Amino acid sequence: MQLRAAKPPLAANRTPRAAGDEPLVPSSAQFAQPLSQANPHLRLSETIMKLHRIGSKPWTGFGNARPQAVGAPMRDAVRHDDALPGAALDAADADDLRSAPRFTLLIRAAKLICPGGEFLCVVRDASESGVSVRLFHPLPADVPLMLEMPNGDRLPLERVWEEEGKAGFRFAGKVELERIVECPSRFARRAVRVKVEVPCDLLVGIRRVGATIHNLSQQGALISTTEKLSLLQRVKIRAEGMPEIAGKVRWRRNDSYGLSFEDTFQFAELAALAFELRRAA
Repeated sequence: MQLRAAKPPLAANRTPRAAGDEPLVPSSAQFAQPLSQANPHLRLSETIMKLHRIGSKPWTGFGNARPQAVGAPMRDAVRHDDALPGAALDAADADDLRSAPRFTLLIRAAKLICPGGEFLCVVRDASESGVSVRLFHPLPADVPLMLEMPNGDRLPLERVWEEEGKAGFRFAGKVELERIVECPSRFARRAVRVKVEVPCDLLVGIRRVGATIHNLSQQGALISTTEKLSLLQRVKIRAEGMPEIAGKVRWRRNDSYGLSFEDTFQFAELAALAFELRRAA
């Protein structure tokens, strides 16, 4: 029988640490040091850091700091004039800066409403005098517009400029900037819905019945049909100009049904789809 040589003790493989060397694992005292007293040989992203209150997971130790997620609460909006020195601004953003303080609004989904329909947009920044938004299609010309925020607030607008993919507006009346930033609501936050009136076919098992789509969101739709559907029943929607969508019945009220989609839309996809459906109607 072959015998294996005994391995040397683990401690024998270690290089003795001199008395003045720093410990390999930070002590509790090092964790308590402020950034200004941190090891100067460490990069900022390697220094012990505290997670911002909006972060999703606690983080301590060494390594690259996780960036703040897009879609932070609006109360954490950053003023342009408080931005870090040397922060890059593109030409459009530089032109947007006005005398009134402006706030960066991160992915604030909203709607532009006119007599001809609703158009999804993303609020980019706002001030007491106006707002700029990201667009996903051209807006109808020479029509009055209102900005509807997720909490239902409607703000009349005056169009100032429009370029491909973005536009700037002046508020037609006095607004509360804090309310725009905070967007308070007594209702639970939900996905933005865009109104449409689109006839469709509803596939219920092997049968096809008529229905109408009344609104769309990224996760679902409101439909009406004379067909009696049960909760959690799986159906498919087919309509001209849109892909076939599978979903389940989540609620019902008389002939109205709320569906949740199995595959959700990206916000830009939903904005473009709603625009094409309205144009084809």
